[in-house]
Formats: sequence, structure tokens, C-alpha cells
Amino acid sequence: MTIRAKLVWFEQEQNSTSQIALNDMRSALLQRPNHGFVANISIGEPAINQLVLMDTVTRYYPANSSTYSIVPFNYWICRYFNGKRGNRGECVYTSSYVDRSRSIGTLSRETFHFTTSNNTVENVSRIAFGCGTDNVGTGFGSQYSGILGLGPSEASILTQVGGTEFSYCIGRIKDLNDPYSHLIIGDGARIEGDPTPLVIHEGSYYVMLDGISIDKKRIVDEKFFPSPKDGGGVTFDTGTPITYLPNKVYKLLSAEIKRYMKGKLNQVEKSVAGDRLCFYGDFLKDLEAYPDVIFHFSGGVDFDLGPDALFDQIYTHLFCVTIRSTSAHQSLVENKSENITIIGVAAMQDHNFGYDLYEEQVYLEYVDCKSISEND
Repeated sequence: MTIRAKLVWFEQEQNSTSQIALNDMRSALLQRPNHGFVANISIGEPAINQLVLMDTVTRYYPANSSTYSIVPFNYWICRYFNGKRGNRGECVYTSSYVDRSRSIGTLSRETFHFTTSNNTVENVSRIAFGCGTDNVGTGFGSQYSGILGLGPSEASILTQVGGTEFSYCIGRIKDLNDPYSHLIIGDGARIEGDPTPLVIHEGSYYVMLDGISIDKKRIVDEKFFPSPKDGGGVTFDTGTPITYLPNKVYKLLSAEIKRYMKGKLNQVEKSVAGDRLCFYGDFLKDLEAYPDVIFHFSGGVDFDLGPDALFDQIYTHLFCVTIRSTSAHQSLVENKSENITIIGVAAMQDHNFGYDLYEEQVYLEYVDCKSISEND
């Protein structure tokens, strides 16, 4: 089923059982070390703030909310959470994620509160969500309440509000107090820049790479990046700090970076750096120029990794490349997904990403998030 058909069908299924009608939902994105970005939303009556990881705190106690309700097993939306019948006839869900986070609990409905472009707060009632009672992984615990799903499945909040567009702008990841990174869901999303085709496969968003260049030398082409149906694909992941490339691609790119650095800076020994590619020095002070690394996305979109996107100053005298092999990503290895490419937030800095599900395009725009926020 295409996205267009799915949205029409889902709207008919909701019918009059939902009061959802909101076209401009916004949230600040907050940078968290090692966890990428989290969104700030509010749930319940009275509203309680929640920090949730984007799947791209104050704990929530449903007994304290007047708008909370449990979804029964025989209700139509239960099947889209792969729900099972609980002891009291409720819908019990289990959700698992690539990073091995897991949540088990009761499917529920609640009122969500979102800020709009004119700084008013809009309430969206009867949003179905998983109220977890057994949560394991980095998406849960003392810091974060859970995971905000923006995928194409019927269970995601995007589909539930009838949204076909969303965008997020990623600012400077070293600034933990950056007030300008943000997420927009609905018609207010920023859909600007250069479009690359969006591929939807098994409930996830992918794009495709046609190649990678360094200093105008094309080191790999599209043959190195299989499609999602063949176990590959490229995904933008706001929850992953660095970028992961298939091992063959990583070896070729790292060899070129080493060649560029030869005679300029010394490589850090493996006994110190492990499987990361690192060099002694301060890349901003000790390099007069930087390797020009460009990711070439389908549709003729060139995505340039500047020095702050390519390097991470770990210590005052040592920096590392923000790209690793997928063979170093334990969850990808365990799931036999080593042909996937993950673009992490270090590479996504100073860019806005606009998703148009109707047209099946992702728009990449090099932009200052501050300028977007101030012009809204």
C-alpha cells in the first residue's frame, strides 16, 4: 500500500472516533551527549513535560491524568501495535528497537500538547501510545520517558494526526544549550532544499547514495550501496552521534583520509584509538585545509561534510573521524544489517531535513537553524 493510500485508509478507520486535527506541531530538540537529540512534549491533564528520543524527565503517571484511557484488545488500532490480549482484555504491546531498547506495556490513549508557530499550545486528544511498564535500554529510564515514533507505520504519531510532512533542523551538536534545533510536524514543516527520493521499506525511511567523493575523487559508486530490499539503504538517525558505512566503503574512505593526513599529522595507535580512525593534534589549529568529503545522494544531491561534521575533537591533543564501519556497530552485526548506512547527527549539523511523504521525497537544506526559528 502506498503512503497516499495508507493515509486515506487510516483517516477512514479513525472516522469520528478521533478529534485529531492539527497541522502545525512543534518541539524544541535538545542535544544530549551520546544520545543525539530528544524532543520535549507534554502529555495528559494536567500536562506533564516529557523528554523523548526521536526515532528521528518527569515520569508520566497515568493515574494522575483525567484524559488517560486504556485501549481494549478488540479495538482496531491494537493490531498496528502488534498487540496481544491482556488479562483484563486490554491491548498489551511489545516494541523492540535496533539499539536493543525494548518496551512492554499497555496500549493507551492520552491528550498530547504541542506548541505551534504562533507560540500557542494546541491539544491533540486520543493519541494512541505505548504506556510502558517494562522498559529496557537507552530510550528509557531516569533521563528519558521513551521514543517518539515518526515512521510511516499506522502506530506512529505522524500517521495518527494525519500528517504527510515533518521536518527537523539540526544545529551545532557541541552546544548543549543550543535553542534553535527543532522538530515540526504538519503543514508548517520546512520542505525546502534539494530533494532526494524517499524509500519506505518495512516501516522505515531510507534514501540512496550514488557514491562518495573525497577531494573531487569518486572513491565508491552506487554499486557499494544496496537497496533496502537487498539489506541496504541509507537512513538519517537523530539518535546516533556518528556515521556508519558498510565495511568496504569505510576502508576505502579511511584509506583516503590517511593518505591526506600523511606528512601533516600522526595517526593515533590502535592500542589507544581501538577501531576508530584518530590523529594527534587539534584539527582546527593544526590543519591549514581539510579533506573535501561529499556524499552524493540520488537525484543529484551533494551533501558536504565540513570539518566539524567530519572530525570530533576528543581531547585537546587528539581528534577522531566521525565515521566508523558498520562492523563496529554491535546491533547491526547481530541483526545482519551491515550493508545499511547510518548518517549520524555529527554529519547532519547545520542542515534541515524535510520529509514529504505524499511526494516521497526528503529535502536536504544547508541552513542556520537560528535563521529558521527567528523567521517563523
